[in-house]
Amino acid sequence: MSWFKLLRHDIRAGLFRRRYLVVPFIFVLSCIFCALRRFPETAAAGWMDLVLFSFKGIHPLQRPEDFELPISWFVIMAGSLYLQLDYLLEDLTEAGQQVIVRTVSRRSWFLSKCVWNLLSCCLIMALGLITALVFALMTGGSISLSNTPEVTIYSLDWYMEAPLTVAQTLWIGVGLPLLTITAFTQLQMTLCLLCKPILSFLISTSLLVASLLLSTPWLPGNGAQTVRSSLLGGTLEPLILTAVCGGLLVTGVVVGMIRFHRMDLLRYEE
Repeated sequence: MSWFKLLRHDIRAGLFRRRYLVVPFIFVLSCIFCALRRFPETAAAGWMDLVLFSFKGIHPLQRPEDFELPISWFVIMAGSLYLQLDYLLEDLTEAGQQVIVRTVSRRSWFLSKCVWNLLSCCLIMALGLITALVFALMTGGSISLSNTPEVTIYSLDWYMEAPLTVAQTLWIGVGLPLLTITAFTQLQMTLCLLCKPILSFLISTSLLVASLLLSTPWLPGNGAQTVRSSLLGGTLEPLILTAVCGGLLVTGVVVGMIRFHRMDLLRYEE
């Protein structure tokens, strides 16, 4: 079996699952929280305002007792992890092992799963963007690819006179969150080869919580928190956050490939 046929199998079996229908409901929750903010009568949350709010996170903590879990952010991030949790191990059943035998190379099989992981994260982000777009149109917001300064003051608690550029908005509002989600789901997928799935999920979500508690570029969860970005008054440089998330993603792929190459697959047979 060629690698492209293997990838087609993963796309068909891994992407076309009903569970992804829950993604719009996850993002609409964040959009509702944003719309409930008190904006000036002349202002309405636009498309990118809703996206930036969805990945707002929290401002750096001055004291540990000030911590308050950002529900909508955590649901999006942890929900993405949960949606991706079981596919790798499900495909290591007897039927899935037949595919491995036909592909000959374990490396090809695992790389196909990594591409599936990337595509599934892109699907989650695309559904989130569409949800925010529809919500903005229904509530009278703009569909501009930049933020609205009057809305940013109230939604992200940061005063700004001029909007971000389109490139800056897409970088910290779409690109970095997508890279962060992909890195975390890749980490979780690799951990599933080392420990029980529930433990890998708990480790990944614990890193998300740690990223809320500590504002440091070395905790990759900060990459999906727009208020931590220096472009919106934070102290973390988007370029460094991008490099850290990219490093975690590459490390997850390499470690997972090495681990999978050395695994005894017979214990996964059903």
